[in-house]
Amino acid sequence: MAVTALASDYQRSLSVLESGAGRAGMRCQQPAVALGLEAIPAKDEAPRSKMKRLVGRMWALQLRPGAFTALAVPAA
Repeated sequence: MAVTALASDYQRSLSVLESGAGRAGMRCQQPAVALGLEAIPAKDEAPRSKMKRLVGRMWALQLRPGAFTALAVPAA
């Protein structure tokens, strides 16, 4: 499946994870800031939900609780 099949919010989240900083694994606050949200705990939940959904759909990998990175090749 192509990245374009994902909704725009998920495409942006995935692009953050694919960035240089995301390759080492990002805590949920880091993608939130990269997406233009405030760095407060209340704003972390939406990116965390999206990251977990990307993990469930085999687009991302959860390295440890709350830390995510993009998979090199998404599963078909």
